[in-house]
Amino acid sequence: MRSLWLLLLASFALSGADKKALLGRYSNEMIELEATAVPDLNGVHDLLGRDVPDLVIVQMKIRVKTEKPLNIDLDDFTLRSDRDGQRSQPFEPAQLAGQGGLVVKRESIRGGDSVGRTRGPGLGGGIPGTMGRQSPIPNDGGGIGNTANNVETDSKVTEIEAEKEKKKNPLLAVLKEKIMPTGPIADSTQGLLYFQMEGKHKIKDLELMYKGPAGRFQIRFKP
Repeated sequence: MRSLWLLLLASFALSGADKKALLGRYSNEMIELEATAVPDLNGVHDLLGRDVPDLVIVQMKIRVKTEKPLNIDLDDFTLRSDRDGQRSQPFEPAQLAGQGGLVVKRESIRGGDSVGRTRGPGLGGGIPGTMGRQSPIPNDGGGIGNTANNVETDSKVTEIEAEKEKKKNPLLAVLKEKIMPTGPIADSTQGLLYFQMEGKHKIKDLELMYKGPAGRFQIRFKP
């Protein structure tokens, strides 16, 4: 009797794990795509190391089947919720995390065919008047024949700035490290897409839509 009870407990545990790991898959002659939605705070915390409210993460695995590289862009994807019709396209790390944490407020589009996305303010801390962009680093050498030295200097400065950014804003550093690569993809790639959606959403109510060079299709998340 005790063995039967333990077996039932194990089966319930496995059932719960399956419900949390809902996948979406799609394949055609150009692309093979696998997506896993993570809509709850616990799952987001596990991936990013901190709580981020109103964030839905989709883990992406993409395999390109074409002979030539296929261009992958964030704008190819849209996440929709059946619960209230919210739609969101992926946000870039700098749009989600400023030096003080989350700085972007998304204007939701509920229902209809429009896509709700706010390309809001970028990373804080930029030079005034540069729209948040970092000003170019002045050239100390500047003259002809100093190209190698300039490249080496720029590389060292970039590494130093990256370390400073990681210390000042660890969330931004993690978001940049784990985001899905974009651009021409020749073989396969994987990474995270970041969507902002207000409220709580069950995975079964979410739909990932794709519209890009590989066609147009929708993915539902299933066990």
